[in-house]
Amino acid sequence: MMDELSSEVCRPAGGVAPEHYQSEHPLLVPDVVDVHTYQPHAFGLSASEVFRDSLHRHCRSAIKQVEMARDFSLTPEGLKALSRDSSLLREQSVALPMAMVATYSLAADRLTVVARAVRIKDSVITHMASREVQWRCTPLLTGETDITFTMR
Repeated sequence: MMDELSSEVCRPAGGVAPEHYQSEHPLLVPDVVDVHTYQPHAFGLSASEVFRDSLHRHCRSAIKQVEMARDFSLTPEGLKALSRDSSLLREQSVALPMAMVATYSLAADRLTVVARAVRIKDSVITHMASREVQWRCTPLLTGETDITFTMR
């Protein structure tokens, strides 16, 4: 799932990573957070590692890891630097041009993950991709459980 998302946000047109992903500046990648609580929780921390690895391979760019809780705030209004002053974030981040941000929503029967490429200087989302996995557990007459899933 993370490989597909990373591939889509890194290589949106023609299968080639845009030049700004291959610059001397790393991509800023905060932890993957739950879209409802704005916290990474256990799933988000694990997904963050896979997301960063996938981004590194697909974008062919260095990655700067940041903690969502310390450096960003994800609110119903969107992604914000905690200072609400994007110039301060740019100064602290060595003027990094792009951030790759992912959120997830976990329900009893599905997981949805959304990834965004965000241009830091103006907070414009330049690319987005999402995936959803749905599953169903069906008890069998043998006492075992049949688990089926689909990914979109």
